[in-house]
Amino acid sequence: MPPGLDIRPGDYVTVPLNHRSMIGVAWDALEAPEASPVAEHRLKPVADRLAAPPMTASLRRFVDWVAAYTLSPPGAVLRMAMGSAAALEPPAQQAGWMLAPPGGNAQPRLTPERLRVLAAMQPGQAYAGGPLAEAAKVS
Repeated sequence: MPPGLDIRPGDYVTVPLNHRSMIGVAWDALEAPEASPVAEHRLKPVADRLAAPPMTASLRRFVDWVAAYTLSPPGAVLRMAMGSAAALEPPAQQAGWMLAPPGGNAQPRLTPERLRVLAAMQPGQAYAGGPLAEAAKVS
């Protein structure tokens, strides 16, 4: 693990695998370490911890139980439990509109439509284009 990276059971992490990065979950240590089902050389170093809420202990126990009950690899069951990897990534930034502070040297041409848009906006709040146009009743 990289120094300073505090990984706890349930944390979503990224690990390098061949030429790509895969998402996984940090699991609890086994009670009997000599009975480890994974050979030491197959374990991958953690590259980073994702800023997502950790997987709960009850869900990790459920993954273990389903894997044992169905004789399936725990990684395959974990993949089903994780859902979409895109859900663990931070949301993409969206473009929007905000009121600029007064004092620019440019004198914009304020049409009646633009005045309605400005009247619909509040200082310090960001607006998406579609809802703002709808609120101002402009196209």
